[in-house]
Amino acid sequence: MPDASTQPPAYGDGGSTARTPAWEETADLAGRLARSEVAADTCVEWCDWTPAARRECIALACYEIGRQRDRRPQRMARRLFRSWLTQRQRDEHRRRGSVVVRGSAGGTYRVQPESVRTTVRVERHGSRWYARGAWYCLHPEDVDLPPADLALAHLLLLTTDEPAFLAAANAHAAGDQMWDRDYLRRLREARDREAAA
Repeated sequence: MPDASTQPPAYGDGGSTARTPAWEETADLAGRLARSEVAADTCVEWCDWTPAARRECIALACYEIGRQRDRRPQRMARRLFRSWLTQRQRDEHRRRGSVVVRGSAGGTYRVQPESVRTTVRVERHGSRWYARGAWYCLHPEDVDLPPADLALAHLLLLTTDEPAFLAAANAHAAGDQMWDRDYLRRLREARDREAAA
């Protein structure tokens, strides 16, 4: 029979030599707990950890489980959003993470499915789009939808009935990024002077 002093301490005891593990060790074990590769009640890796380290590991595992659960709806929402785009819009979305759309009443908007500011009014100057006026927030109060689902709802409502979208949405000041020819000229000259020096 093995000597009692060589056996690891019993679960929950922490033992007299309890230690705080390195972050990598905690994160690795939390990932394995989240994937059900090990069970918390029979895990021998942490029998010498402090109780605080065990709690941290369990909290991290719970967070990871929630994050994994939320990924599928997000992924499905992004796929649905992309399915409604034209090939040109898909290319733009892949490059920039957003899509510029023209509303039914003629306004131009940037729809950003991965942003809190899902829809922003924009104006084109030269080859660039600048935020102009406001960003819009329109979502149901009692349901937490993935951002890509909200972006799709905004895109469809803007392209079919822009006035209804503007009447229903909350407008927030976006600041004015309007193109300023004099400022850009001065900026270009300053950069040229720095490069020449």
